[in-house]
Amino acid sequence: HPWLVASMVLIITWLGLRLCVTLARWWLKRRDHPFYLSIVNRLSAPLSGLLPMIIANLLNGELTYVASEQQADVGVLLTTFAYAFGGWTVIGLTDVLADTMRRQYHIDSTDNLRERKIITQLEYIRKVIIIVVIIITLAFILLQFEQVRQVGTSLLASAGVAGILIGVAAQKSIANLLAGFQIAFTQPIRIDDVVVLEGEFGWVEEITLTYVVVRLWDQRRLVLPLQYFIEKPFQNWTRRNSEILGTVFLYVDYTLPLQALREELERYLPTQPLWDGRVANVVLFETHPQSMQVRVLVSGRNASETFDLRCAVREHLVTFIQKNYPTSLVRMRVEMDNRND
Repeated sequence: HPWLVASMVLIITWLGLRLCVTLARWWLKRRDHPFYLSIVNRLSAPLSGLLPMIIANLLNGELTYVASEQQADVGVLLTTFAYAFGGWTVIGLTDVLADTMRRQYHIDSTDNLRERKIITQLEYIRKVIIIVVIIITLAFILLQFEQVRQVGTSLLASAGVAGILIGVAAQKSIANLLAGFQIAFTQPIRIDDVVVLEGEFGWVEEITLTYVVVRLWDQRRLVLPLQYFIEKPFQNWTRRNSEILGTVFLYVDYTLPLQALREELERYLPTQPLWDGRVANVVLFETHPQSMQVRVLVSGRNASETFDLRCAVREHLVTFIQKNYPTSLVRMRVEMDNRND
C-alpha cells in the first residue's frame, strides 16, 4: 500500500539519521575533531527534520487521496515544515562558522585586542544573519497562500505611506539597529572591554542587536541600549591594549623618608606575579597642612590584575610603614603653651 510504504520510508530515514548522528558523536568525542563535532552538534537536529520533509514532499505526489484538495493541503503543510527546517539549517551553518572563528580567536589570552575586534564583529553579524534568515523563511512560508500574496500586492501599492508610518513608529528601533552596525565596525567597545560608565566598573559581556550587557565587578549585570555608547561619554580602559597603570595614594606624615618607601616598592614588586615589570614609581604628589600625599604608580597586564596589584601594594606599604616608621603615620600635632599669665 502506498501509504504504508511512504510511512516506512520516512521512519527508516529518520531512524537512520539519528543512528548516524549518535555514531558520529561517539566517534568524534574520542578524537580531536572540534570542527566536525560542531557540524554534528549544530546540524543534526535541523537535518533530521529537513531530509524527511523533502522525501515526504516527493512521495506526496505518488499518493492517492479521497479528495484532490487534500493532496494540495498536505503538500503545503510539508513544504512549510521544509522551509522551517531549511531556515534552521542555514542558522546552524552560521553557528558552525561562528564556532570555527571562536576556536581560532581566543579572547582569554593576555594580548587579545585583535581577537576581541573580530569576535565583536562576528557576534553582531551572526545575529543579523539569524534575523534575516527568520524573516526570509517566514516570507517563503506565507507566500504559499494566495490570500497573503494578494495582501502583499496591496501593500506594495501603498509602500510609500506604509514606509513612512513604519519609520516613525520604529524610529528608536531603527536607530538602535544602525547604532549596532556603527559599534560593530567602528568599535568604540568590543567584547571583553573594560569600561567605566554610570559610575560602575565592569566588562562588556554581550553585544546584541539592541542592547549591551556589562558584567560589573560584583557580578551584577548592567544593561544599556546601543545608542548609549554613541551618544554619551564613557571610559574604555582597553581601547588600544589591555595594559593599564594603577595608582595607589598614601597619606603619611612629613617625617616619612620617601627613599625608603621607593626601595621597599622596588624590592616587593618583583615578587608579585601580577606586576608586568613596566612601571614602578613613588612620587610626592601633594602636600597638606597635616600630611603629605604620596602617589605610587604600578603597571599590570590587564585591568583585573592591576586592580588586585593595587590592593596588594597598598596593604604591603601600609604594613611596611606601621612596622618600620610607626611615627610617620598621619597624626594631629597640637602645641600647648604652658606659660603662666
